[in-house]
Amino acid sequence: MKMAVKIALILSILALVGAQGFAGGGSERGDQRLVVLGSHINPGAPENRAMNWMKEEFEKRGNAFRAEVYESSTLGNEQELFEQTQRVQAHVTIGGSAIQDRYARRYTVTTIPFLLEDDKVLGLVFSGKIGDAMRKAYEEYNVVIAGYSLRGNRQLTSNRPVRVPADLVGMKIRLPENRVWMDVWSALGALPTPVASAEIFNALQTGVVEAQENPISSNHQRASWEVQKYTNMTNHVYDYFIWQVPKNWTEALPADQRKIFDGVVQDGIQRSTDITLEMESEFRADMIRRGMVYIDDVNFKALQTAAMPTIERVLSQELEPWVKEELQRILASKR
Repeated sequence: MKMAVKIALILSILALVGAQGFAGGGSERGDQRLVVLGSHINPGAPENRAMNWMKEEFEKRGNAFRAEVYESSTLGNEQELFEQTQRVQAHVTIGGSAIQDRYARRYTVTTIPFLLEDDKVLGLVFSGKIGDAMRKAYEEYNVVIAGYSLRGNRQLTSNRPVRVPADLVGMKIRLPENRVWMDVWSALGALPTPVASAEIFNALQTGVVEAQENPISSNHQRASWEVQKYTNMTNHVYDYFIWQVPKNWTEALPADQRKIFDGVVQDGIQRSTDITLEMESEFRADMIRRGMVYIDDVNFKALQTAAMPTIERVLSQELEPWVKEELQRILASKR
């Protein structure tokens, strides 16, 4: 979308939201409140489908809300969506690892590539001391973590197969702007290159990068088979989106409206996870039919071993001292 068009659209949305302000007052349609839901990913993705479901639910559950959904970075990229949530210009948004790394870096363990081998650890982290610290860090920016939805494991796509660290040497891999991720992939011999989510397909098509990593659902939405030959099942991150809502706006809602808002958001987050889990095998089968080759015999242990010195440095030097101990306690409880 051209910048002038995007700015005009955002300004029109601000005009609609304006009457609500930070106090959470009504919109221009009587007592109805406008709920803006924003996503930086493509239509049809589980998260976007969940947002469209939320829109319908907001308008079904009483007459307190009306909702509008903006997809495909219409309102901006992940960072811009976070800032719009912070300023109460959007009310339900999603953010990935780059946002978490920026605003809760000292507590971020679940997104370190090749660290975890069990997605159940995510629930234990979010429901415990580390999750509490993350929520507090976000709230300092007027953003509440409403919950997280699973996206599936992140997998590497490329035009040459990857099974062991040697296969990564010199490979230009698109990554989000996450310094820890760049450090880990660099340790494996790759050449990380930050590219915005919306530009991944073009970057692969034009040769700016030769590989990228994302969950299967995301790779399917981007028609990655058109620009990539292999999906290498690296399972390097059990991925999720954090769902974000503005703190002062939600807290200012009357109790009955707050109950509706929270209920719709929580149900929508669970719906996003359910859609992802239901559709991942379908996405994989469809991609194979379209020519994608899946490499299932990736040596995770070899990749983890090669990355471990960098992972240990991150755990020891870049996180709060107690975070590593808490993670070790959680991992020990799973054994």
